[in-house]
Amino acid sequence: MTLHGRERIKELGEAMRSFRTLGEYYASLDPHTHNVRRRWTSRKMYEDEFAAIWEKQAALHPTLLTEELHRQIKHLLFYQRPIKAQSHLIGGCELEPASPAPPGPRWSAAIPRSATG
Repeated sequence: MTLHGRERIKELGEAMRSFRTLGEYYASLDPHTHNVRRRWTSRKMYEDEFAAIWEKQAALHPTLLTEELHRQIKHLLFYQRPIKAQSHLIGGCELEPASPAPPGPRWSAAIPRSATG
């Protein structure tokens, strides 16, 4: 039976119960017997790890690690920018120049080279 994404994340969460963070769990694994790549994780696992690291380090360096810096770094690490429109990349139709190009290969590619001269 093959596990899918959510089941694998749940399985990893159960394996991590005795560890504080995802990084601590991965560090406990023997790299010769357990591969940490190609594992399903959730964004929350990384956010929780960042929060734990920040909390500990902020206690040691309160003047350097401010709330504003925390907000900026968290935004850089975990938030994606909105998708930019790609409509300017769609060319025009060869047969009807006022229309956008249809999806798929060009019609001229289907004409055998011998027929074009």
